[in-house]
Amino acid sequence: MHANVLTHWNNQMSETRGKDSSTAGVTGAESAAEAQAQLALVLARLGDPGSVAMLLDDLCTPSERRALAERWHVARLLAEGCYTYRQIHDLTGVSTTTITRVARFLNGGTAGGYRAALDVMTKDAQ
Repeated sequence: MHANVLTHWNNQMSETRGKDSSTAGVTGAESAAEAQAQLALVLARLGDPGSVAMLLDDLCTPSERRALAERWHVARLLAEGCYTYRQIHDLTGVSTTTITRVARFLNGGTAGGYRAALDVMTKDAQ
């Protein structure tokens, strides 16, 4: 599992390197891909929602946290299959562009993160 996370992030970073300036300033002992893989591992290991929330508070600006929460809300509504994009926009205020992007990743995006997270939520609800 851990090797898969690192492989996924390394592949992602290889694809975006040169296109995205977010990795341009990364220096030190680990690459941006390694740092992101470590972050994914830490999030997985924290063990409780409160600890994850505290880390997200430290890592993200309020706008970034709001954007993450909005995307997750949209993913859950899309997974229910009961709403049109317009209805989701009206319910959440999220742009139809963002809704479309979430839907694309939910329905066959390469990472599979939304689907994996929704599966966890479904298992927890049972």
